[in-house]
Amino acid sequence: MQRRTHYIANFILLVILVLGYFWLVLGAYYAYPNSEDFSLTVDPRDMGIINSTISVLVNYDGRYFTNILHGLNPLAWGWLEGHRLMPIVSILFCVASLYYFLRSLFSNWFSKQEALVLSASVYLLHFCTVPSLAHELYWMVSAFVYLYPIPFLLIWVSSSYHYLYTYREDGWKKRLMFLLSALSVWAAIGLNEMFLPVNIMLLTAGGYYLFKNDRKLFWEFVPIIIIAATSIAFFLACPGPWQRMRGEDPGGGLLFVTMRMASDAWNAGTKSIANHTLLIFSVILGLWYANSRTRPMSIIGFKKLALSCVAMLLLGLVSLIPFYGVMNEGYVPSRVHGPLVFSIHGVIVLLSLAVLSPLLKSKFPTTAISILSIAAIILLFTPLMRSNQRNTAYSNNVSLIKDKYFDGTLAQFRVEMENRFAKLQSIQNKPYLKRIVSVPPLSVTPFPVHHPPDLYPNREDKFWNEAWEKYFKVNVVQLEGDSLFLRINKEDN
Repeated sequence: MQRRTHYIANFILLVILVLGYFWLVLGAYYAYPNSEDFSLTVDPRDMGIINSTISVLVNYDGRYFTNILHGLNPLAWGWLEGHRLMPIVSILFCVASLYYFLRSLFSNWFSKQEALVLSASVYLLHFCTVPSLAHELYWMVSAFVYLYPIPFLLIWVSSSYHYLYTYREDGWKKRLMFLLSALSVWAAIGLNEMFLPVNIMLLTAGGYYLFKNDRKLFWEFVPIIIIAATSIAFFLACPGPWQRMRGEDPGGGLLFVTMRMASDAWNAGTKSIANHTLLIFSVILGLWYANSRTRPMSIIGFKKLALSCVAMLLLGLVSLIPFYGVMNEGYVPSRVHGPLVFSIHGVIVLLSLAVLSPLLKSKFPTTAISILSIAAIILLFTPLMRSNQRNTAYSNNVSLIKDKYFDGTLAQFRVEMENRFAKLQSIQNKPYLKRIVSVPPLSVTPFPVHHPPDLYPNREDKFWNEAWEKYFKVNVVQLEGDSLFLRINKEDN
């Protein structure tokens, strides 16, 4: 009976995973680049990655690895259709990085199968409930900034662990782990300034622990610290970030910024904790782990568990400091709360596995746990398949994609975008000055698959129109109904 209930528990969770990722992948099919995707990939395509990266570092920001990624994607190669593959690549990358982390540091807790299922579950949970799925998954250049830092952080931490503890003797495996750790910490630091404090805290904590407990391993870790410190110094030495920050105003000073950050973090946290999808999904993970675990289940000590939870929440909260430090008194986008929400997910899942699973294992027979699992999956199907339109920022994103698919919004959006591309590509053989295109405005913007900026009427924000013009190498792109061509080509003068 235990073997049968083990299969039932795994099957129930796999049904959720297949269903959830099906809709996420389907959403990728309807994901199209927006104006910022074009604006940030046209220079690497035309100038080369090195020249375009230097230009951005001098004039706008210090995200050196993000700027490199702008030249290493399908749009920079002129492959428009390849853009819809990027969300799938992102999903695989996230799940693989978390699997690598779990198998590296918690192999005694999770078998390969358990680690894979848990990794896929945690990221499905995150994509379901993250405040802005478009920014983290479907908006390509935004995903580089808001989604990729956590996977790269997981990779450098895991690789450093193998470098220091798994491979004690010098050899090609130890050198490979050093190389992977060095490259991933370099990449993690160059993605988003929000994660600079997080990486600094982890490096400092790791260095301090090793210095106090094992000087030999500390000196082996020093090269990683030097590489990270050099990367941070390079990031901060770039003129771009400082020029950008001069245009920002913290508003009411340190007290105002601190209070605003605390208020926003509290609101984001409470909405995440109260999310029914998150709570039911976490219970299901606890049930699944209790039923799947065949080896004895160790119960984490209260102090160790509390310290782990506080550390995860602190890392998520610290990631907000750089953004709020230069914000003004206006709107704070929900996308910046993604790392905090991810840390809250981690705490709740950890509590479910460390507290709920052992409790269920000791109090209920395996058959009863399977029955509870079936009941939980039925409860989850309701929020998974029905969205909460009253609170779109924190609705179940998977169900929102489903809604947009069945009401025809995604299909309508695809038709309009394909018509745009067809018009733009149809005039490529004309002389440059005659490459003038009028396209209809979008009648739908299917959140959470797509997000502005787009073309604007009468070139109200001409920068975005120019991004399309540069990428498709046309003279003028405007919306139908514009009063006149507001762009005057310099070659006409």
